[in-house]
Amino acid sequence: MGIGEGVLMPAMNNILSKWAPVAERSRSLALVYSGMYLGSVTGLAFSPFLIHKFGWPSVFFSLGSLGTVWFVVWLNKAPSTPLEDPELMPQEK
Repeated sequence: MGIGEGVLMPAMNNILSKWAPVAERSRSLALVYSGMYLGSVTGLAFSPFLIHKFGWPSVFFSLGSLGTVWFVVWLNKAPSTPLEDPELMPQEK
């Protein structure tokens, strides 16, 4: 957690400042932050099932694997700015 979460909030603010229009930034940040907390609650809800069925190490392996997959997808599919996105049409940039 430590290093990853230490830069998370400023990084989310930075990315949304480049992608969301000024009038929609607060709503975008609220959606992103609520998704972060929803992920924590979901992980905590599934942990007892994983522990009961597969043992306590399964929580770390399953959530860590999910985080790794998300990280790889994010690196490949989420450009930092609209100008770097090859899938956007020129008038959208």
